[in-house]
Amino acid sequence: LEAINIGFLFHIYISAIFMFLLCRELKFDRMISFFCSISWVLSSIFQQLSQSGWLTQVISASYLPGLIYLFIKTIKTRYPDNIIFCLLTSLLVAFTITGGVPHYAALILYTFLLFLIPSLQNKRRLKYLFIVSLFGLILSIVYWGPMLLQSRGCIFEAQGFQGYSLRDMGNFLFPFSI
Repeated sequence: LEAINIGFLFHIYISAIFMFLLCRELKFDRMISFFCSISWVLSSIFQQLSQSGWLTQVISASYLPGLIYLFIKTIKTRYPDNIIFCLLTSLLVAFTITGGVPHYAALILYTFLLFLIPSLQNKRRLKYLFIVSLFGLILSIVYWGPMLLQSRGCIFEAQGFQGYSLRDMGNFLFPFSI
């Protein structure tokens, strides 16, 4: 039980750091960035998940600010350095997939893509998103590979994969409002 509490604290702390870095990257003041990160980790989604004891969903949700921050850094930096940020973003994609249950990780990655839609008009940025997705899936094959091999002849709903509507994404972004 204590390990679960440490897991919650660790991932929420990492999420607060990523939210602070994201806000600083978006040119917010330090104090505003601090309050944004505190508001993020004290949001109802983390409160609900931690109260219910769902560490896997906390792990997936905690990497959303990091995904956005590192992808922005990938786009803004030049060639030798942006490869590092691209690989770090891929690593967070893999952590999101391997840390959470498949349907919740998919919801986080859909939300990540929703935030990236305005920036994907440039073909170079689309190429980076493809590289991030490819390396993220390759790094996480340890998790989803055996599930895919075991699912021969089974429907995906029985394996934990299911479709989501826009209402489900709205419930994630604004809990208890829809």
